[in-house]
Amino acid sequence: MKGASERIVLIDLLRGFSILLVLVIHVFFGMATLGSLPFYEMQKFAPLWTAIALRGDYGVSIFFVLSGFLITGILFKPQENFSLIPLREFYVRRAGRILPLLALVCILGIVAQRLSRPTPFTRYCLSGPLLSTGFWLSLATFTFNWYRIAQGHAQHSMGIHWGVLWSLSIEEQFYVAYPLILIWLGSTRRTVIFLSLMMASGLLWRWLATLYRPEDYLLSITASFGAFDQIAAGCLLFFGYRWINLLEDTNTSLAKLFMVSGGIILSWALVSTSLYQSRGRIWGPSLVAVGVSLFLLGGLRFKIPENRLTSALCFPGQLSYGIYLLHSMVLLVLLRWLPLSNPWEGFLLFVALNVGVAALCFRFFEKPLNTLIRQKYT
Repeated sequence: MKGASERIVLIDLLRGFSILLVLVIHVFFGMATLGSLPFYEMQKFAPLWTAIALRGDYGVSIFFVLSGFLITGILFKPQENFSLIPLREFYVRRAGRILPLLALVCILGIVAQRLSRPTPFTRYCLSGPLLSTGFWLSLATFTFNWYRIAQGHAQHSMGIHWGVLWSLSIEEQFYVAYPLILIWLGSTRRTVIFLSLMMASGLLWRWLATLYRPEDYLLSITASFGAFDQIAAGCLLFFGYRWINLLEDTNTSLAKLFMVSGGIILSWALVSTSLYQSRGRIWGPSLVAVGVSLFLLGGLRFKIPENRLTSALCFPGQLSYGIYLLHSMVLLVLLRWLPLSNPWEGFLLFVALNVGVAALCFRFFEKPLNTLIRQKYT
């Protein structure tokens, strides 16, 4: 069986789909700051563009599921043994993967914010309280999501360059504790029960947050307890994936059933719910997490051939972390020219430039520093 932490074509394709959703929504709201939406609304397929953009935040929910699956695979590689989880190696690998690019993003944000003229568009990309000690402390301790909620920043009121770091904070909060909890639980059965309760608690948090503060998007979606359930779904997916692969006689019909069922649930969630509606904030992330998990539970049983086409399609997904943290810089430079062209062509150009920037950054900055950190501390 292929290790869950190794490159898997279907995982990378979903990563690519997720980052495209995020890029669409940020371009969409960026156009609003430039007063360019009327131009786009006259274009062909404008309703489709708007519909996709308003579901863009679900891209992060999909990321969370994939992340939970892959990280659990790393912790249990090569075998599922709770007493042999390599804590030091895991934390060093995580630091090497996350910290170099995060530091670069902070430096770029400071420099760009200092040099840019204050316009609605530059504020949309870069606005952030650079003189606030609490702001920097929250970034250093990966509690930025709670800082943002406590400050009462409305959705998109803080520049997206900083704003996207809420999801990174949630992931790191989860992964600091997760290996220790696994060791403490000590068995697959107790872990599955724990993760299932965590999924239920996420739904409960969003329901309570929406009930008592219905206009507070951030409290519902970006609070840790409103997002941990989606990572937990990915962790559960790993154990389901392992279990199914142990059944050598598993009928492919069952895998197809999982895959189709998950695809239907995911599609229904993307089409019928939105995080900008109260009911969508409660149920949407859970439906997306369940849909992606079932889709992968079946889909991972089938091997997608690795060729030039699939390699090209997977490439954005493999660079998704860099694209996610760097796309605001590309947007800052490019967006003012996008309304002059066809919106779909302009968006494809935006995606291509993001992939190029992320690829260069990974090749010449992230990868060398990641390797250096791992060699020095493991």
